[in-house]
Amino acid sequence: MSHFLLALPLFSILAASLCAQRVTVTLPCSEDATLYQDASGQLTNDGGANIFIGKTAFNDIRRSLLKFDLSAIPANALVVEARMQVSVLQSVLIDLAPTSLHRVTASWTEGTTNAGSPGGQGTQATTGDTTWIYREYTSVRWATPGGDFDATPLATAGISFNGTFSIGPSAAMNANVQDWLAGAPNHGWLLRTDELTIQDARRLGSRQNSNASLRPRLVVVYVPAAGKDDKGTGCVGSTGLPLRQTIAGTPLRGTTCTLNVTQGPALQPTLTMIDYRLATATVPLVPGCSYELEGPPFDNFGIRTLDANGATSYSLPIPNVPYLLGFSLAFQSAALDPSFPPNQLVASNGSLMVIG
Repeated sequence: MSHFLLALPLFSILAASLCAQRVTVTLPCSEDATLYQDASGQLTNDGGANIFIGKTAFNDIRRSLLKFDLSAIPANALVVEARMQVSVLQSVLIDLAPTSLHRVTASWTEGTTNAGSPGGQGTQATTGDTTWIYREYTSVRWATPGGDFDATPLATAGISFNGTFSIGPSAAMNANVQDWLAGAPNHGWLLRTDELTIQDARRLGSRQNSNASLRPRLVVVYVPAAGKDDKGTGCVGSTGLPLRQTIAGTPLRGTTCTLNVTQGPALQPTLTMIDYRLATATVPLVPGCSYELEGPPFDNFGIRTLDANGATSYSLPIPNVPYLLGFSLAFQSAALDPSFPPNQLVASNGSLMVIG
């Protein structure tokens, strides 16, 4: 891919604006369960109105499993942001509970057993339930009691004693959802506290809770294939305007789009960097200017000189090959601005295209 980028020809400036094509969907939880620490693996509450995390007054651990159906999102969409929301209904301690989200690495089933209200102690499991020992009671065991999951968190958050809280977004969480869209096995997530403090257990609304606003949900922001997006505003330099990027055209295979850079300092050198994605969280490039790409650029267009109007443009021919469907490219420009002390540098917004 970098060879085709290095060979991109130059093209004239087109006056066009970037239309952000982000789509936000809120997905209900499709399955959930509580893992009650129990050496024999007999306790469950798969069909109850609540799920639980943390440590009880008896020093027993609770963990929650949650799964979301992503079929409402196009398979070739690019995930920009993913965050899970849960509602805390009750807890004993009012201090923030350090909470982490982990990718589950083995399949599990949500059974039908209901421990009643509130259900904090669980009840006797029946066939098909998920427990501390069994991912399908009593025929299939977890490899490790307490669930099989990646120990490295996808995201962390501090959860208080009541209210609705978001876990994420994070680059790792976004990538996990992206992998699921690409066909990786979706075994859901495990939510847990740091499990260090007795009585930090939290009761959360489950997907069966009678109040729909208290149920877990996954909010995903994505850009569909043949879509465009931008991030940030760019920083204002000596022109009094932010350096600006726009993408003209629809990024379809076999067509050509144009990346326009405008509002820069006239006759000054500029460099446009290329990465695969825009960043979830930005970092300062110089004071007042944010770096909008996810990682270090893997390529660039080389140093160009802005024209007398502070503008330049790049032609983006897209080969007509099947494997580019859903492929994304992100851009950010920076220009020298000697009349803008102390930075003497301005950066643009970030621009993204997802090939359709």
